[in-house]
Amino acid sequence: MSPGRQKAAAALLGLAAAALLLELGLRLTGAVGSAIGRTKAASAAARPGEVRILCLGDSMTAIGGYPAALEAELNRGGGVPRYSVIDRGQASIGLEYIAEHLDENLERDRPDAVVLMIGRMEAFYRRPPQRRWWWRFRLGRLIATTAELLAQTRSFGDLPALVEGRGEEWGGDADAGEHYFLVGDYPKAAAFFRHAAGGAKEGALSRLEAASRAMARGDAPAARETLRLAADDHPGDRRLLKCAYWIHNVTGDEAEAERLLKRSAAMPGADWSDLSALSYLHLRRGSRGGARELQPLLRPAGTVDDRLLRAHAVLSLFRGDEAEARVYFAKADALEAANAAAAAGDRSEYRRMAERILSRKIALFSMQYPARRVAPLKASLAGLEGVRFVDNEAVFKDALKKTPFAELFLDQYGGDFGHLKPKGVSLLAGHLAAEIRAAGLRPREAR
Repeated sequence: MSPGRQKAAAALLGLAAAALLLELGLRLTGAVGSAIGRTKAASAAARPGEVRILCLGDSMTAIGGYPAALEAELNRGGGVPRYSVIDRGQASIGLEYIAEHLDENLERDRPDAVVLMIGRMEAFYRRPPQRRWWWRFRLGRLIATTAELLAQTRSFGDLPALVEGRGEEWGGDADAGEHYFLVGDYPKAAAFFRHAAGGAKEGALSRLEAASRAMARGDAPAARETLRLAADDHPGDRRLLKCAYWIHNVTGDEAEAERLLKRSAAMPGADWSDLSALSYLHLRRGSRGGARELQPLLRPAGTVDDRLLRAHAVLSLFRGDEAEARVYFAKADALEAANAAAAAGDRSEYRRMAERILSRKIALFSMQYPARRVAPLKASLAGLEGVRFVDNEAVFKDALKKTPFAELFLDQYGGDFGHLKPKGVSLLAGHLAAEIRAAGLRPREAR
């Protein structure tokens, strides 16, 4: 081997050894930190006579605050035992994320019971990108996190390498940009839109990048104006219309938001986010005529999305036609059952999570979304001893017969339910509290 190659080989070996030592150091530091955290958690959990309840879920748990309402309801009137409810809900996640972090949550929070409410409702949010192979290594995570922080602080521009190839996990860079825009991560949205535009200075994607940058620096008026003009210049671009609608809606310009939304929904092949937003608009305004006009769009031939049929049923209830509502709820349930085979992997993951919880002698409350049947959850966990199922179907369907949908929910992202408003939170928390009291939970030290 030539001297030059020997030096190169020695340098590579040195780098590999340094990386290995750094990886081992990071793992050791993490292990020590985890041990200290578990010790502190155990100390904090050791409150005599207190029942600890851990709530896990997606944005239905994170938005609206039902865990806090549940704690207040359980402790209303005093008495023993006292209850402490821990909220670990997180928006824009799926079952995989909860499963990945289940053990650390159980070790940190040391609950006596877990309430699990999670499903495949991805109306506005796409599934987060899967981590690449290097995420298994602490050094890989450190480098990736550093790159993310540098990108967000824009210390070195947009760091195009950050988005190189990652848009494929979303179906394309433009789709990834749209996702981050709709969840409010504007620096990432700008980076993906810029990458998708390929350096072009004009066009819908460059306008979306400019609007993302404006929102990232807190200039909402500039973002609204950029997207409003862009929507007029590119009337056939649904992604641009959707982002324009969304930003006008969240910044309080409801009139312009409605105009943009109707344009998007009127285009051929209107998607679920358009239709659900338009349906909720009619529900919020009490527009029965608008609801009647929208319903044909919610029952296209060959639909594979039961949310369309559920939204149709809700609009029927709103119009006072309970018989028609029952028909469309039944059609939606049948379609959901027909599509169940596609969710077999999720059902298996859900069951494995339940087994891990029960194996630790922790009570499990498997809770269904508002207005949905609990039967699919029971089928997923059939044969497991100790699972308590929380059925929210009748509670919310009865409420919808006498309470306007928009008083219970913030939106209609599930078709027959959405994120909860205070009245909906109170309804869910009260029903769940009754189920928990009936279970007769005891604090860990009393078992």
